[in-house]
Amino acid sequence: RPYVSRSYRICQGYLNSAPERTVRIRIKGDKGYMTVKGMSSDSGMSRYEWEKEISVEDAMGLLKLCERGIIDKTRHMVEVDGPDGKNVFEVDEFVMFNDEHAVFFEQVVFKNKTY
Repeated sequence: RPYVSRSYRICQGYLNSAPERTVRIRIKGDKGYMTVKGMSSDSGMSRYEWEKEISVEDAMGLLKLCERGIIDKTRHMVEVDGPDGKNVFEVDEFVMFNDEHAVFFEQVVFKNKTY
C-alpha cells in the first residue's frame, strides 16, 4: 500500500434506510456523526445531505438502535497526480465476518466533486 497517505476505521449503521431519507450514524476515527440524506437528483449525481458531529458515546448508543447490518470498514486515502492536479481516491476495505476475504469499494473525488 505504498500510495496510501492515511487510513482510518469507520463503523456505521442506519436508523432509517428508506430511499426518501436515510439517517446514518457513523463513528469515523475518534469522532461521531449523524447524517441525513434525501433523494438523489434525477441525474443521480447529487442529493441533499445534512451532517452533524456528535459525541462518540452518543454514536455508540445510537448504533445499538440501528437497523441490522452494521458496517465496519477501513477507509484508505490514496493521492494520485493527475492532469488537473492531485486526485484523491477513497478506497474502503470492508471487514468480513470470517476475516478471510476483503471487499473493496472505490469512490473517486476530483477537486470538490464526488463521482
